Amino acid sequence: MDFLSFLAIVLLGILVLLFVRTHQVEQMPAQAEFLKGHVPASLPNGFVPGTVPGHGQLGGWQGKSFNTAAMTGFNILLKDGKRVEKFPFKLVPSTGIRDKGMSVMRIEYDIPGNPFWLRRVVDEFVETAPGNYLGKARVRILPGIPFTAG
Repeated sequence: MDFLSFLAIVLLGILVLLFVRTHQVEQMPAQAEFLKGHVPASLPNGFVPGTVPGHGQLGGWQGKSFNTAAMTGFNILLKDGKRVEKFPFKLVPSTGIRDKGMSVMRIEYDIPGNPFWLRRVVDEFVETAPGNYLGKARVRILPGIPFTAG
């Protein structure tokens, strides 16, 4: 098998896994809760702790810090016992990438300074109850076909 054939098989495998993961996430009970949510009337400001279902605080991720006035923020990670700001983002009111017609608050990482792999990620979140936010991580790999990572 030549290198190009091997690479094609690996890429096809990755795409299959992404389609499967998207299907899994969109069948979870949290999907129904997400669809009932709405763009927060008052956006969060300052630090908002977060968890990844089934993983807690994945990879030291503690949550996000929002600057509502500037419509920006950072992810907060735990490093050497201290909280550090990493991976800046901008907030954009929008419609859902996969949940068409639904209003969401989008977190865009496609900004200078972020690593190339993160620039393809878009988080979306809604408020499901006062002060309770539910989000999804989307990955844009193929034009027009966003995948849901979690």
